[in-house]
Amino acid sequence: MLIPEEPDQPVQLIDVRDLAEWLLDATQTRLGGTFDAVGDRSTLGEVLASCAEVAGHHGPVIAVAPERLASHGVTAWMGPRSLPLWLGDRDWWGFQDHQNSAARAAGLELRPLADTIRDTLVWERARTMPRGAGLTEVEHAEVLAAVSSAD
Repeated sequence: MLIPEEPDQPVQLIDVRDLAEWLLDATQTRLGGTFDAVGDRSTLGEVLASCAEVAGHHGPVIAVAPERLASHGVTAWMGPRSLPLWLGDRDWWGFQDHQNSAARAAGLELRPLADTIRDTLVWERARTMPRGAGLTEVEHAEVLAAVSSAD
């Protein structure tokens, strides 16, 4: 499994079902204010470890420096040939480092990350349309082979 060598990068995931439920409740109660409706603070390393655990991955995990990923045409965040959740540029780390305490105090409830990962994995395995982001299986294998042999 190919991952970016950025284990400390902040990540704040929110399950869209939790966000939608909170937004509907906020609308019904006419909630006003300014809120960062985001998940709890975590790190890319913690999220990827949870993903591996939920998926039952026991194979090697290859962490690659951002500049090496870029040299093999791998991009950050989204789009073709990307590694989703990876921000790439440390100047963007604040993008996933917000306080959600006001939203939590206003009723935002977050399901456990493992539940979101498990449900996403079920969805991914049932998906029939091509993804619009990420590496294809072939691209993943090619990049993994290239970074593994270039020592």
